[in-house]
Amino acid sequence: LIGGFPGELSLSFLHRNSNSDKLIMESLKKNLDEKGGRNSVLHNCAVVSHAYLNAGTTNDTFLRDHLDWMRKASNWAKFSATTSLGVLHAGHTT
Repeated sequence: LIGGFPGELSLSFLHRNSNSDKLIMESLKKNLDEKGGRNSVLHNCAVVSHAYLNAGTTNDTFLRDHLDWMRKASNWAKFSATTSLGVLHAGHTT
């Protein structure tokens, strides 16, 4: 873990330059819910996609706004959903 001033600079840079669009995740969630929302593979793909979109930025507002949707994860998808939070907060040590 680097931490300290270089870690703060890295986090600041990632957060400031993040161009992820919350509307993409909103429309993906809406489409999954319209299709029945019970396909765990597609649900897991959406969660992992969110992690990739916001990796290292500590931007987890979509997940916080849709905790009920996150709870739909089952079996190993719950593990993936939890690790996606780790991907979002990677490098944030303070």
